[in-house]
Amino acid sequence: MKIAYKLLNAAEEVFMYHGLVHATVDEICLKAKVSKPTFYKLYKDKDDLFVGYAQFKGARVIEDIEQFAGKILDLDSFINQSEAYLKYMSTQDVQIFSSFVAARALFDPRILDVRKTFLNKKFQARQRIVTQLIIAGLIAPTRNIAEITKLLGSLISLDPLFCATCCEQDELLEANYRSFAEERCKIFIKVANEFYAS
Repeated sequence: MKIAYKLLNAAEEVFMYHGLVHATVDEICLKAKVSKPTFYKLYKDKDDLFVGYAQFKGARVIEDIEQFAGKILDLDSFINQSEAYLKYMSTQDVQIFSSFVAARALFDPRILDVRKTFLNKKFQARQRIVTQLIIAGLIAPTRNIAEITKLLGSLISLDPLFCATCCEQDELLEANYRSFAEERCKIFIKVANEFYAS
């Protein structure tokens, strides 16, 4: 298991630097300090290793995402959790992982399964957030939890314009995250209360 872990960590570094297409088994083995025969005892080829990497990294990202569905007691804690989530999801390794998985899911059913699990876990975390917002009295009780959860996902997510703005203005990054999260949380609560209350 230790060797597989070394290979997965090395694969992540090589995939991040070179991309999946240009990454090589030789470079991954060199970085992991593992021989090629040992590599081939564990993995059929680079694509098989990528499936292992996607499962490994996906589990870590899901675990991290579930942390953001923690205690939400009031508007400020909702904004804080949303801001932390946005910061996490905009990290380079999560962005690259997400784009690798989305692209490979089109060609590999094993990666499609990883992607489906990833999206389902994100949805479940958002459902917990919606339930906590109802309990906290920030949004009215409703039977439309699935629709509100989708709304939360669309509002508290990274849109390309926001990412481009933040990436170009590092000194404003913290303020951008905070104001973006605050604006989107307030919009979410308003829309949820106006359109989805039972």
